[in-house]
Amino acid sequence: MKKAFTYFRLQLKRIFHFIPSILVFSLVLCIIAGLALNIIIKKYENSEENKKFTIGVVGDTDDSYLGFGIVTLMEFDVSRFAIDFKNMDEEQAKKELAGGKLSAYVIIPENFIDSASHGNIIPLQYVSSSADTGINSVFKSEILEGIEDILETSQRAIYGLDKAMKELGVGNDISSKTDLLYEHLISLVLDRSEVAVVSEIGYSSSVSFIGYYLCAVILIYFSLWGISCCSHFAKNNNSLSRLLASKNIGSASQIIGEYFSYLIAMLITAFLALFSFTVILSDNITKIPEISSVTQFAVFSLSLIPVIISFSAMQFMFFEIIPDVVPCAVAQFTFVIFSSYIGGLFYPIDFLPEAMRQASRFLPVGAAREYLTDLLLNKVNSKAFILLLIYTALFICVAVVIRKSKIKGRLSVNL
Repeated sequence: MKKAFTYFRLQLKRIFHFIPSILVFSLVLCIIAGLALNIIIKKYENSEENKKFTIGVVGDTDDSYLGFGIVTLMEFDVSRFAIDFKNMDEEQAKKELAGGKLSAYVIIPENFIDSASHGNIIPLQYVSSSADTGINSVFKSEILEGIEDILETSQRAIYGLDKAMKELGVGNDISSKTDLLYEHLISLVLDRSEVAVVSEIGYSSSVSFIGYYLCAVILIYFSLWGISCCSHFAKNNNSLSRLLASKNIGSASQIIGEYFSYLIAMLITAFLALFSFTVILSDNITKIPEISSVTQFAVFSLSLIPVIISFSAMQFMFFEIIPDVVPCAVAQFTFVIFSSYIGGLFYPIDFLPEAMRQASRFLPVGAAREYLTDLLLNKVNSKAFILLLIYTALFICVAVVIRKSKIKGRLSVNL
């Protein structure tokens, strides 16, 4: 045991000599990963379906009632999450509509409030671009039609009931009751959040689009990290292994000593890279729906340790199976591309055929993806966690068996 621990210390000192070159490779990977995620975030934010509709309001809005109504829509109404209103003149509205800055504009006719107060609603003019077609055009039309129906119907109900009570001479007797009815009607107009619920289905455990690709980018980074160590661990020379075995440091002790030194180096560079990753993302880190602060992202980063342990064991197994630098690097890169596709890192897993989705759950990358996406939602996927531990043990055992065969001279891999 003492000899095995001494060997581990020697391996640790050895790998720290390679840290600078490994850090350079990790930094390059980190910059690429950070820029990729920044592009994904900006592309998602600028996509048509995630933009707010900007509606210009043309007309005299100085009237206290009309001004109050517009302020209510902009500040308190549920529609503020989908629509922005801007006051402007018609000439400016035409220019901004033509330039694509406005989704549409509404012209409020003169004496609109005065006519409405007498129960006569003058139609508003809604102007949109002739190029405004597709689902967004339909959606905007439906929003405006719904608001118009609710306002017009409720207003006619109030004035109609008031007129009927005056004709019947019962206004004073039930005025308190009708006031409650009017308040209820107005509350229905202002609080339409219960009319419909808008939700994003999401991807893999209902995580958001950006959250999903955050996990994908991190997993691809960890998968490629082992390539930087191929020149240090993929050696086709078994003389030292046989010498150590003759000194009672067997294949298991050798693999464990080398693996843990490799794991420590990976953990150090991984957390330095994640820190750099946070700096590169900057303010965009809080644009990930599941991440509300840099502190929360730091906690999420610490939770990556089981994934790092499993992936480092997998990479170390590659070093033993293919003990030549270039073939080992090519094999790892090819495996990363293949497993990333099957595991749903290039495309959301829900887009893949059912057979591939089921198969990916039992792959290391698939288990890691499910583990991370659940972590973003503050859930612990125990099945994925256990599967990662099983794979870690399996990879190390395979590496031990191969090393033992090499020591005994029964296995020679030349690619």
